Amino acid sequence: MAEMNLQTAGLTRRLAAITYDMLLLTGVLFVLAIPMPLIDEATRATWWVQLSIQFTVLGFSFFFFGWFWTQNGQTLGMRAWRLTIQCNDGKPVMWREAFIRYFVALLSWLPVGLIACWVLMEIGHIDNSNYAFLLLVFIVPVPVAIALRWHDRLSQTRMIVVPKPARHN
Repeated sequence: MAEMNLQTAGLTRRLAAITYDMLLLTGVLFVLAIPMPLIDEATRATWWVQLSIQFTVLGFSFFFFGWFWTQNGQTLGMRAWRLTIQCNDGKPVMWREAFIRYFVALLSWLPVGLIACWVLMEIGHIDNSNYAFLLLVFIVPVPVAIALRWHDRLSQTRMIVVPKPARHN
């Protein structure tokens, strides 16, 4: 690809692709959770099992995104929205860049999680009157973090729009 033809992906496309990918990842994680009922409830409630589950989800999620990024530069959601990831020098993303990109992007969700925990502690539960507030809490910080592209900058990668293929008449 010629350097001048590369267009940085905008916020709308990025959000659409991550939404698509999160739906796919949720389905995969449901399959991963199938063995959970085999573990008795008392064991499942222990801190080490909870921590193991969280690390498994975190690791599997990283592998999901990392594998797609390192294999062809696109997740399925990115492919649907004609996006690809590459290093700033135009080379393919390697596991090191994928690792940095994933965990920095994950850290950008930290304010959302902290605010949600604070809300849950304050109100003690979620009911219909709290949904609008929680929706705002989850929607506002994430686009800001995505728009700032911290994960792109720190991993020295960029997400670009793949040009439409030329039509042959």
